[in-house]
Amino acid sequence: MIIYIRPHHLVCMQHFIGKGYSPEFTDNMTDIINYLKLHADKKIIKVVNTEDSVCSKCPNNGLGKCSIAVQHDKDYFIVLHIDTDRTYSWNDIKQLIDQYLDYNTFVNICSNCKWFYICKELFRKQK
Repeated sequence: MIIYIRPHHLVCMQHFIGKGYSPEFTDNMTDIINYLKLHADKKIIKVVNTEDSVCSKCPNNGLGKCSIAVQHDKDYFIVLHIDTDRTYSWNDIKQLIDQYLDYNTFVNICSNCKWFYICKELFRKQK
């Protein structure tokens, strides 16, 4: 099974603590993360620049409220050196984030996100 994920969601997943736009969104994100962790070595992640497996349960999906997320995706494609023609494992993604994403870059990209206040503290603790 292939899981389709936008680049900014890959970063969000590193700091996810069960908060989200709705219970359905939160449950879906939790299920996806758990599945990826369970199959951490399998090449099951296809990174996309459109709606993904996480978006499918977002109450904002299709309402045109994702312009910030689109820019975050563009930035993270570049910063993380992600190739849309490749399939990744969860471990591959974690390695790319560890290798290429520093705190200042994270702040520059994500500071205008609604959930930034959560992620910034968790990011500092992880690095």
